[in-house]
Amino acid sequence: MSGLPLVPPLFPAGKEPLPPGFTEDDRQVMLQNKRMQNYMQMGMESCVAKTVMAAGMGAYRVHISNELFPILILYVRPALTMLSGCRFRNGSLHLINVLLIRV
Repeated sequence: MSGLPLVPPLFPAGKEPLPPGFTEDDRQVMLQNKRMQNYMQMGMESCVAKTVMAAGMGAYRVHISNELFPILILYVRPALTMLSGCRFRNGSLHLINVLLIRV
């Protein structure tokens, strides 16, 4: 360690002091964890990983919207028919007419 004030101590790589509660046996495990963390960080910073994650989330959002939209229509259908007086044609509600009436 240096005797100069306000200068941080410099240690060789791999010989830094351990946090309290850790032994020398834990040093290798900590170094291995640090290496794995660096690999995961490099992977998440790559464009390929970002593209895969974005495609997966996009597919999930499309799936959720396709699942929830029919449920929303079934929930809102009675309220729309009461408010707008629209008629059903072939068992389906004409939402475009309702939207045009409301605008």
